[in-house]
Amino acid sequence: MSFDLNYWLKETIDLDIISDMISGTRAFQKVRPRIACNDGFSVSVQASEFTYCHPRYTQWQNEDGWQVINGEYWLSSETPRNFETDHYTPYESVELGFPSEEDELINEYAEGDDYTNTVYGYVPVNVVEQLVEKHGGYKGVDRSNKRGDLND
Repeated sequence: MSFDLNYWLKETIDLDIISDMISGTRAFQKVRPRIACNDGFSVSVQASEFTYCHPRYTQWQNEDGWQVINGEYWLSSETPRNFETDHYTPYESVELGFPSEEDELINEYAEGDDYTNTVYGYVPVNVVEQLVEKHGGYKGVDRSNKRGDLND
């Protein structure tokens, strides 16, 4: 069975909800765990309103359906800048970061020349899926957000 990145992104939605009297309530996508592959390769994969992805917003589901944060991301009733939709919108591209080893499949998207110590912006979803398959398929997640320490 092949790896489905958009399914993985939906399954790893985890928000931080921050409230204060001045700003109201805001929600932010937490940093997702690294994807770990069967051959030991791992990479950070992120998609939210703060990352180099398309579409550039955060999505989550609650009892009202799918919610999307866009723009300034405030969730207060006075300044609603989120909107509801009836479905999850698949990402077309995502941000990768700090792969455990260089891979020519993604080098063209690198922000810098130190391929294991940089971010990769707007990497097409199908390229990430090919990358995972190339490295033996999906093994699990590394919740340490560092290279190593694989946890399921």
